[in-house]
Amino acid sequence: MDTQKKNLIESANQGDLESQFKLGRAYKYGEDGFGKDLLQGHKWLKLAAEGEHPEAQLTYAYFFIDIGNQAHIKHDLEEGTYWLKRAGENGNAQALWLLIGVYANFTPESSSESVVECFKTLIATCNDNVAAVELGAVYCGNPLNKHIRRFPGLKEYTDPKKGYRLMEEGIRLAEAEAENPLKYEQYAMICQAYDADTAKTYKPDLEDSRLYKGSDRIIALAKKMCYAEKALVALQNNNYSSPFPEDVLENLTANQRNVLESARGELLGVINEGMHKRV
Repeated sequence: MDTQKKNLIESANQGDLESQFKLGRAYKYGEDGFGKDLLQGHKWLKLAAEGEHPEAQLTYAYFFIDIGNQAHIKHDLEEGTYWLKRAGENGNAQALWLLIGVYANFTPESSSESVVECFKTLIATCNDNVAAVELGAVYCGNPLNKHIRRFPGLKEYTDPKKGYRLMEEGIRLAEAEAENPLKYEQYAMICQAYDADTAKTYKPDLEDSRLYKGSDRIIALAKKMCYAEKALVALQNNNYSSPFPEDVLENLTANQRNVLESARGELLGVINEGMHKRV
């Protein structure tokens, strides 16, 4: 046995969590000169996981979830989700996104509350901007949202104002990360949310409209204009998650310009209407 492997085993036996994780992973996948041995991998990863090592908790969870090509000892969804939650609570965002995928594959009809909790933990513990935008979109209640399509119970979580706040929080988090430039799609999602919600809840001829009347309506339109402008800047700076063909890029840019001009005209109309009523 070479010195490096011997030192790793010795350090793991002395209780070093990182060494236990590395040794367990090496055995689980047959890496770093170790032969593949699921029982030894299970032993060392369990020790590191119980010691609150987030990556070990994520890797250990794979022993109990039969997905992809992951080697597992037995299918035990309860045990697997338990360790994914523990890893997420310790700051491992990958574990929580995986957990949402597990719910979608195995228990989509009964996991809506758990999915919302995953998003909340991603935001609070991992400062995950994508989770904030996605949960915000759920609260905005768009039936085309991919998570609402996967988890029917999420339809019960509609709260547009809370949704806007979450999406805006996601944008702030993304803008704060220089290595993770804000994606055009996040701006566009907020514009779409304003479109969908204000269209169904605001009617200028109804004085008792419960959402977006008076100053609230003006604020909503102003925000929509703000995000349309941000979307245009993101498009012009190639600041989005996937490359677009030239003709698609032109259409996206034109659409955002139309959103901006439409919101500007609507805003002027609401302001003029308000001034006319006061006169």
